[in-house]
Amino acid sequence: IERIAASPDPSLAEDARPRDLLEGVSEDWIREHHEEHAAWSDPAALGRPNYRTQTNAGYEVLVRTAEAMEQMNAFYRIFFRYGAEGDKRSVSRIDVNIFKTRDEYTKDPNDWSGGHFTGSAVETYIGPGGFEAMTGTLFHEAAHQFVSLATNASGWLNEGLASFFEGPRILSNGTVLMNLPATHRLFPLVERM
Repeated sequence: IERIAASPDPSLAEDARPRDLLEGVSEDWIREHHEEHAAWSDPAALGRPNYRTQTNAGYEVLVRTAEAMEQMNAFYRIFFRYGAEGDKRSVSRIDVNIFKTRDEYTKDPNDWSGGHFTGSAVETYIGPGGFEAMTGTLFHEAAHQFVSLATNASGWLNEGLASFFEGPRILSNGTVLMNLPATHRLFPLVERM
């Protein structure tokens, strides 16, 4: 039970207690933190081994995103066989920038993107799909970093691989369930078929 409870999916253990990412933090502290970092000119930041997450969208977005991105990074290292344990190649630490609104993300009315990988950061915003859609976009954009490191993929394959990784879901305890389908991509395909 101890081993299973410590695994990436502690829900498998009969008595596993989910990790509370907001443990020890009061609602008042969260509100004050959000007020201090409400503008993109002074975003909240959280450094972890593989990413530095920055946002003005609130403390919960900051810590939940940082946790999810670290888990995805570990998954990408194994999937792409690049930078994983035993591999001498390294993956650069990059920024994760989450803007509170689309207007902060881009002022360009012709910019149709929901996010992008700049080479030194992955960026997106909290849109109508909320946190879940935002993390799907981040997982997509972060995959571009690994596709560019591990393969010499052409544009269509790079986008295809990144789109494949839009499906993971985040449990309330912060655990990321990998390799789930990106249903927002599948349902339109089913309709067309």
